[in-house]
Amino acid sequence: MIYLDIALPIPHFSNFTYKVSQGKLKNMEKEEIIGRRVLVPFRNYGLTGIVVDISEEKPDVEVKEIIDFPDKEPLFTKEYIDIVKELSEYYLSPLGMFFYYIIPEGLRWEYNPKTKRWIKKVQEDKVYVPNVLTLADIPNLSQKGRELLEYILERGEVTAEEIKEEGFSLSSLKTLIKKGLVKEVSYIFREEAKKYFLKQKKTVKPYSLPSGKYLYNTEVFRKRIFTYISLFYDAIRKGESSLLIFPNIKSVETVYSFLKKEFGDKIFLYHDRISNKEKIRNWFSIKNLNGTITIGTYTSLFIPVKNLRYLILEEEYSDAYKNRRTPKFDARRVVFSIQKKKGITAIYSSTTPSMESYLALKKKIFLPVNRKNIFSQAKGKIQIVPFETFNAVKKLLLEELKENKKTLIIANKKGFSSFLFCDVCETEIMCNQCDVPVKVHKDDKYYLKCSACGKKYQYIKNCPDCENPLKEVGFGIDKIVELLKKNNIQFSFLEDSKKTDIKLTVSLLGKEAIASIFDKIINIYPDFILSIPDYKSEEKFFRSITIPFFKTKDRYILITNESDSKAVESLKNKNLSLFYEREILERKELDLPPFARYILLTFEKKNLEIEDIRDLFNKWIISHKISNIQYEGPLYARISKIRGKNRIQIILKNFEKKELLIDLYENALKKGIKLNIEIDPKEIK
Repeated sequence: MIYLDIALPIPHFSNFTYKVSQGKLKNMEKEEIIGRRVLVPFRNYGLTGIVVDISEEKPDVEVKEIIDFPDKEPLFTKEYIDIVKELSEYYLSPLGMFFYYIIPEGLRWEYNPKTKRWIKKVQEDKVYVPNVLTLADIPNLSQKGRELLEYILERGEVTAEEIKEEGFSLSSLKTLIKKGLVKEVSYIFREEAKKYFLKQKKTVKPYSLPSGKYLYNTEVFRKRIFTYISLFYDAIRKGESSLLIFPNIKSVETVYSFLKKEFGDKIFLYHDRISNKEKIRNWFSIKNLNGTITIGTYTSLFIPVKNLRYLILEEEYSDAYKNRRTPKFDARRVVFSIQKKKGITAIYSSTTPSMESYLALKKKIFLPVNRKNIFSQAKGKIQIVPFETFNAVKKLLLEELKENKKTLIIANKKGFSSFLFCDVCETEIMCNQCDVPVKVHKDDKYYLKCSACGKKYQYIKNCPDCENPLKEVGFGIDKIVELLKKNNIQFSFLEDSKKTDIKLTVSLLGKEAIASIFDKIINIYPDFILSIPDYKSEEKFFRSITIPFFKTKDRYILITNESDSKAVESLKNKNLSLFYEREILERKELDLPPFARYILLTFEKKNLEIEDIRDLFNKWIISHKISNIQYEGPLYARISKIRGKNRIQIILKNFEKKELLIDLYENALKKGIKLNIEIDPKEIK
């Protein structure tokens, strides 16, 4: 009898032991058992788990027998089991939950005790995409239909399963399809190359980099991609594989279409929008074949790529690489762990690197790919325009758009207006469930929406407290859309394939691969980023004003009142180091990341008070005899209430005994308090 240590998808920090008879082993060797998916009984139902260890020693307690091994081979190698274990411990995430999240959705089987059948995820080969650009000027549409269309517009593409999970009916979807507002498509990627930013080179010389960790920030993306091609050719001829990661699916699709022309069936795709069937097929193909190239989002990081040589993380600064749900891992650390375990070549790439990567290069933890000056690749002229009023912005836009130039407008904010404000009694119109001002939106009519919980409200003109007229403060992309439409100016959104001279987007961050070169870019008032009370605000502002410059051929118009800031000064002097060196000094003086390691504890419950958390936290410190602990709080979070639940936070600094936080988590749970533990938070909010 063999005993298996199995990680199950439940919020429990221990694994579970099951036995397996020789008959179910199917003549498998021991090394073929670890990493396998296994079906097991659990209470009155069944779960899918992953075998993480085996033993022949009988445990002291009675254990159940597994139901079956459903696959012909393991999902993970022993090497990747060890990597996931290490990450699970670092991020304080139950190992079973970690595995459940990273395996293909179609393999997350569950047992239904009523039907006595295993439920497999539906294999979906179709997605639904919008057939319109905005909600504006769409008559005769029900409220439910409008909300569903808005959801599809925000996501870009969705499956029927995602629509049902959000509470929408499929009948509403059918209505939108019938009206021509949404279309159903098979998820087949377009094979044509995106010639607007990538031009095929006649000859490619294989190029190699020794194993190690590299920072590639000396060339813009349209040049980096050809370096990758040279690396891929070198790897393929040696029977080695490569993995190229992007922060969003649109970038993956764009680059896949181009590289498919170059590498044919050597290219594999992996991300959340391909069908479950294709996802499973690609997982095992990538695991078993030599000399492959995989392009995907960060979920593809956990595929045990055979003979992996190059692992490239594009736009490595992106916030999209920090997973928002449990397990709250950061793709940058995953790359670091894989490189350390496998001894491969890992490349962190971006035009403007994260502060952590820049410092790693400075300390020679990272090596440079080359030593070129990236500003030599940008020839546009920089024009700084102070922001006065939106009317002044309107006048500037209409004047600049008279020219027959390929132009990108960066709005920097979503929605129509930032919020409604009464300048008599200083009332802000807030969400009644969250501590957040509601934003003004507009399609065929005005409405208010909470950016935290998504709840919508009827638009109001007068203050509910003093009845004076309310003012709309700030502006977003919807107001730019209205301006362009009123003046009959043809435009399309950056992410759309529609060809227009004028493109519009909220931000270029994370979109370097899908943005072409423009004659002119107008970047409208990114200053609001600096008003967000977060230690990364300066860095985000710097990136938001710098990346557009590298996409500009002739003129870059930056509308800002921060012309004397270190970020703008660095841009004007065309010197990235000027910003980074000053920011490093400031963070070091204030003991901020990356010079300190933060852990963010967020406690959530209705009617939760600071004294409740102070008492809970102090008892935890005393019970574990913790001394010399540095922390701030408990304090109400910047967004102190979401969906009716109060949010109270504690920030731990340089706390090394992370495993003790599991006990705090369980103590909070006993009191009905949800505790979110975020290691190395991407922001404090």
